[in-house]
Amino acid sequence: MNLISTRRQPMRLLAIALLVAGGSIGAAEPVIGLSSSSPVVMPAATAPTRVTIGTGTSPALGRYLTSPNGRTLYTLSSDPTNRSRCIGRCAEAWPPLLIAANGKVVPPSGVTGSFVIVARSDGTHQVSFDGHPLYGFVGDTAPGQTNGEGIVAFGGTWHVAKAS
Repeated sequence: MNLISTRRQPMRLLAIALLVAGGSIGAAEPVIGLSSSSPVVMPAATAPTRVTIGTGTSPALGRYLTSPNGRTLYTLSSDPTNRSRCIGRCAEAWPPLLIAANGKVVPPSGVTGSFVIVARSDGTHQVSFDGHPLYGFVGDTAPGQTNGEGIVAFGGTWHVAKAS
């Protein structure tokens, strides 16, 4: 495990311990930091028709993408191009950035790349950037946090979605 900073070590260890202990985070179990202000989990019926993507900056990670509520967005290394493998318990810990099927993605200024809407296996739709579906992380409880960077879980490695 490659730790970027000792500040994030407790969160990484907690997430890894939860994943190892139960194989995944279950719906009946408490989920790290899950609250009404968590990343972007919402039923398909209430998925927004417009999603404005922002950016954040970290000295260690550079410029990265953020959700409309300012939380860091992530990608999963094992996702196929414009397809999400993160369903069920994975999506509870790493909520997909959902949008209505006919929605509009508003990209951040100065970011080149392609934002598209992709269908998920559960019938919802998710924002994807340059072929990588975008997710939040329940371990990030405030804008500017990047606690999910480098976590190995649910069949791949999670990385902050780079803005370039």
